[in-house]
Amino acid sequence: MLKDEKPGHPYLEQDDFAFLQSLRGWRRDRTTGKEGLTLAGLLMFGRWSSIQEAFPYYFLDYQEQPEAKTELCWVDRLVPDGTWSGNLFDFYRRVYRKLIAELKVPFSIKNGQRKEDTPVHVALREALVNTLVHADYTGRLSVLVVKRPNMFGFRNPGGLRLPVEQVIRGGESDCRNRTLHQMFLLIGLGERGGSGIPKIFSGWQSQHWRQPLLREKDLPEQTLLKLHMLDLLPESVLNTLRGMLQSQGRSRDKVYYLSGSAPVSPEQVFVSVTSSGNNETAKDLTTTTGTESLHRNEQDCLISPLLDAPIIDSLAVLSPS
Repeated sequence: MLKDEKPGHPYLEQDDFAFLQSLRGWRRDRTTGKEGLTLAGLLMFGRWSSIQEAFPYYFLDYQEQPEAKTELCWVDRLVPDGTWSGNLFDFYRRVYRKLIAELKVPFSIKNGQRKEDTPVHVALREALVNTLVHADYTGRLSVLVVKRPNMFGFRNPGGLRLPVEQVIRGGESDCRNRTLHQMFLLIGLGERGGSGIPKIFSGWQSQHWRQPLLREKDLPEQTLLKLHMLDLLPESVLNTLRGMLQSQGRSRDKVYYLSGSAPVSPEQVFVSVTSSGNNETAKDLTTTTGTESLHRNEQDCLISPLLDAPIIDSLAVLSPS
């Protein structure tokens, strides 16, 4: 993965043991001369039985639940059960593939090529990495990732180390497991400088889904992140609005209006404009809209049969009153 992310990185020239040392997964204490696997190296690359010797409460849990309910049932589950390593690196790789499977987010085109990586994919990667690197592995709760048809949920033991408002705003970071974070950063996963949570929020906003819910709970201490794939308005309301409203124009020029009452454009009102000579004034303005004339009233305001109010096109011709 490092080779794909950074093909010319000098770590790629090292053997496996030197590479592990460079990742700070293995360390030698210069004072005592003792050396061995670091806790970060153990969590990232160790086996479940060995990890539990250092962290008795360590447990990773992924659940894919079939319905938008909180009942404890699943159609797919991944936990350390002896059939795989049970470490964080393998958990990340296996779970991320499950999270994005059948993700109904349209692809985009960039530089003439299909771009599979959407802001939603970025948000899910960040949420998963964020859960793993900020977890307190001495806590009594497991790391839990839940996938439902309408929601992704992430839970890690340990509270936030900054106020919730600051975390959402971004710009500051206080990672609980910095070496783990650095390992993920090396292969392009995770964000620096407190930009991860804002990317999650912006990714969800790109789909006009409900704002992510980030909160803390005590007893036991934990952090929860819920990403609902629900529109800001219920589908029934959106369907009703689609039947009631029509639109014209594109992008910032798009206008929505009630069926049967299309807005009048300036081109419809001012079909033609003529003036007498080169000395055009507001009073010289005359135009026709089909068989109806655009004319002035007693206050020198323009009157159009297509509009329900007069048009003031020049303050100069108006009296002070």
